[in-house]
Amino acid sequence: MNVDTPDFSSTTVAAARSYLVSGQPLPSGPVPTHRFIHTAIRRWGNPPATTTTAAVTHLFQWLAEVQLPYQPERRHDRNHNYTHYRGICDLDTKSYLFIPRTTGRLQQITLTPEMAAGRHFPHAFPAN
Repeated sequence: MNVDTPDFSSTTVAAARSYLVSGQPLPSGPVPTHRFIHTAIRRWGNPPATTTTAAVTHLFQWLAEVQLPYQPERRHDRNHNYTHYRGICDLDTKSYLFIPRTTGRLQQITLTPEMAAGRHFPHAFPAN
């Protein structure tokens, strides 16, 4: 993006916006760094969402752009990397929203005071 400093600033945001407007392809492929940069440019190159619903929609769209496809024919390969799920945390509502690869359906778990009380070890909560 031709930013002279490694520090994040308004120049970084302007560069991300210019990059998106230019129509240049975003980094892609299985390299984690490329997928991170792709998503960061999307995030900083777009204006902030005005509602929580819009933010969730945008975030899941951007994560879908960088997901690695599951290839059934490679399921026994030791090096078959693919996206198992996409997930985001809403710190305001203490919710975790996720889309598993197996269902493709948006699911949500919200941390209640009862769930949080006295939990000092990992616990699996039902997704329903």
